[in-house]
Amino acid sequence: WAGQPRGRLALIIVLDQFSRNIFRGSGAAFSGDSKALELCQEGLRLQHDLQLAPSEQVFFYLPLEHSENLADQKRCVELYTKLRDAAPPAYRKRAQSNLDYAVKHQEIIEQFGRFPHRNKALGRTSTEQEQRYLETATTFGQ
Repeated sequence: WAGQPRGRLALIIVLDQFSRNIFRGSGAAFSGDSKALELCQEGLRLQHDLQLAPSEQVFFYLPLEHSENLADQKRCVELYTKLRDAAPPAYRKRAQSNLDYAVKHQEIIEQFGRFPHRNKALGRTSTEQEQRYLETATTFGQ
Protein backbone atom coordinates (compact mmCIF):
# COMPACT_ATOMS: atom_id res chain seq x y z
CA TRP A 1 0.00 0.00 0.00
CA ALA A 2 2.66 2.48 0.98
CA GLY A 3 4.18 2.40 -2.49
CA GLN A 4 1.36 4.52 -3.89
CA PRO A 5 0.25 7.94 -2.60
CA ARG A 6 -3.38 6.99 -1.91
CA GLY A 7 -2.38 3.66 -0.42
CA ARG A 8 0.06 5.45 1.88
CA LEU A 9 -2.68 7.92 2.78
CA ALA A 10 -5.03 5.05 3.64
CA LEU A 11 -2.42 3.54 5.96
CA ILE A 12 -1.79 6.91 7.59
CA ILE A 13 -5.51 7.38 8.24
CA VAL A 14 -5.89 3.89 9.69
CA LEU A 15 -2.87 4.28 11.98
CA ASP A 16 -3.48 7.90 12.97
CA GLN A 17 -7.26 8.13 13.18
CA PHE A 18 -8.72 4.69 13.84
CA SER A 19 -6.73 4.07 17.02
CA ARG A 20 -7.55 7.58 18.31
CA ASN A 21 -11.25 6.91 18.01
CA ILE A 22 -11.43 3.21 18.83
CA PHE A 23 -9.24 3.49 21.93
CA ARG A 24 -10.17 7.04 22.99
CA GLY A 25 -9.05 7.83 26.54
CA SER A 26 -6.42 5.11 26.74
CA GLY A 27 -2.76 4.91 25.83
CA ALA A 28 -3.68 2.62 22.95
CA ALA A 29 -5.22 5.65 21.24
CA PHE A 30 -1.69 6.70 20.30
CA SER A 31 -0.39 3.24 19.40
CA GLY A 32 -0.24 3.93 15.67
CA ASP A 33 1.38 7.35 15.93
CA SER A 34 5.01 6.40 15.36
CA LYS A 35 4.26 4.28 12.28
CA ALA A 36 1.87 6.92 10.90
CA LEU A 37 4.55 9.57 11.37
CA GLU A 38 7.15 7.38 9.68
CA LEU A 39 4.82 6.83 6.70
CA CYS A 40 4.09 10.56 6.51
CA GLN A 41 7.73 11.61 6.63
CA GLU A 42 8.77 9.01 4.06
CA GLY A 43 5.86 10.08 1.86
CA LEU A 44 6.99 13.69 2.09
CA ARG A 45 10.47 12.68 0.94
CA LEU A 46 8.88 10.81 -1.98
CA GLN A 47 6.53 13.76 -2.65
CA HIS A 48 3.51 11.49 -2.37
CA ASP A 49 1.60 14.33 -0.73
CA LEU A 50 1.93 16.44 -3.88
CA GLN A 51 0.09 13.76 -5.86
CA LEU A 52 -2.98 14.08 -3.62
CA ALA A 53 -5.86 16.54 -3.57
CA PRO A 54 -5.64 19.27 -0.90
CA SER A 55 -8.43 17.62 1.12
CA GLU A 56 -6.35 14.42 1.15
CA GLN A 57 -3.15 16.26 2.03
CA VAL A 58 -4.80 17.47 5.24
CA PHE A 59 -5.04 13.87 6.46
CA PHE A 60 -1.58 13.04 5.12
CA TYR A 61 -0.09 15.73 7.39
CA LEU A 62 -2.01 14.86 10.58
CA PRO A 63 0.77 12.65 12.01
CA LEU A 64 2.98 15.75 12.07
CA GLU A 65 0.26 17.66 13.92
CA HIS A 66 -0.11 14.83 16.42
CA SER A 67 3.64 14.53 17.05
CA GLU A 68 5.13 15.80 20.30
CA ASN A 69 8.27 16.84 18.41
CA LEU A 70 8.59 20.58 17.77
CA ALA A 71 10.31 20.14 14.40
CA ASP A 72 7.35 18.03 13.24
CA GLN A 73 4.97 20.72 14.48
CA LYS A 74 6.82 23.42 12.57
CA ARG A 75 6.79 21.32 9.41
CA CYS A 76 3.05 20.77 9.82
CA VAL A 77 2.37 24.50 10.14
CA GLU A 78 4.55 25.14 7.10
CA LEU A 79 2.64 22.57 5.03
CA TYR A 80 -0.80 23.77 6.15
CA THR A 81 0.27 27.36 5.38
CA LYS A 82 1.12 26.29 1.83
CA LEU A 83 -2.25 24.54 1.54
CA ARG A 84 -4.06 27.64 2.74
CA ASP A 85 -2.13 29.95 0.44
CA ALA A 86 -2.84 27.74 -2.60
CA ALA A 87 -6.47 27.08 -1.71
CA PRO A 88 -9.19 28.23 -4.09
CA PRO A 89 -11.66 30.71 -2.58
CA ALA A 90 -14.27 28.02 -1.90
CA TYR A 91 -11.79 26.02 0.21
CA ARG A 92 -9.87 28.89 1.85
CA LYS A 93 -11.95 29.05 5.05
CA ARG A 94 -11.51 25.31 5.65
CA ALA A 95 -7.79 25.55 4.88
CA GLN A 96 -7.44 28.41 7.37
CA SER A 97 -9.22 26.34 10.01
CA ASN A 98 -6.80 23.46 9.44
CA LEU A 99 -3.89 25.86 9.78
CA ASP A 100 -5.34 27.35 12.97
CA TYR A 101 -5.53 23.89 14.55
CA ALA A 102 -1.94 23.16 13.53
CA VAL A 103 -0.77 26.43 15.08
CA LYS A 104 -2.60 25.60 18.33
CA HIS A 105 -0.91 22.20 18.45
CA GLN A 106 2.49 23.79 17.83
CA GLU A 107 1.94 26.36 20.58
CA ILE A 108 1.20 23.61 23.10
CA ILE A 109 4.40 21.75 22.19
CA GLU A 110 6.37 25.01 22.39
CA GLN A 111 4.96 25.65 25.86
CA PHE A 112 5.08 22.16 27.39
CA GLY A 113 7.17 19.93 25.12
CA ARG A 114 4.25 17.50 25.01
CA PHE A 115 0.46 17.43 24.90
CA PRO A 116 -0.73 17.64 28.53
CA HIS A 117 -4.19 16.38 27.56
CA ARG A 118 -2.56 13.00 26.81
CA ASN A 119 -0.96 12.67 30.23
CA LYS A 120 -3.76 10.76 31.94
CA ALA A 121 -4.20 8.28 29.08
CA LEU A 122 -0.45 7.71 28.87
CA GLY A 123 0.06 7.44 32.63
CA ARG A 124 2.20 10.57 32.76
CA THR A 125 2.26 12.89 35.74
CA SER A 126 1.25 16.45 34.90
CA THR A 127 3.40 19.31 36.08
CA GLU A 128 1.75 22.13 38.04
CA GLN A 129 1.85 24.30 34.93
CA GLU A 130 0.24 21.55 32.85
CA GLN A 131 -2.42 21.00 35.50
CA ARG A 132 -3.34 24.70 35.47
CA TYR A 133 -3.51 24.57 31.68
CA LEU A 134 -5.74 21.47 31.72
CA GLU A 135 -8.15 23.15 34.15
CA THR A 136 -8.76 26.09 31.83
CA ALA A 137 -7.90 25.10 28.27
CA THR A 138 -9.97 23.39 25.67
CA THR A 139 -8.17 20.35 24.31
CA PHE A 140 -8.34 18.13 21.29
CA GLY A 141 -10.41 15.29 22.69
CA GLN A 142 -8.00 13.28 24.84
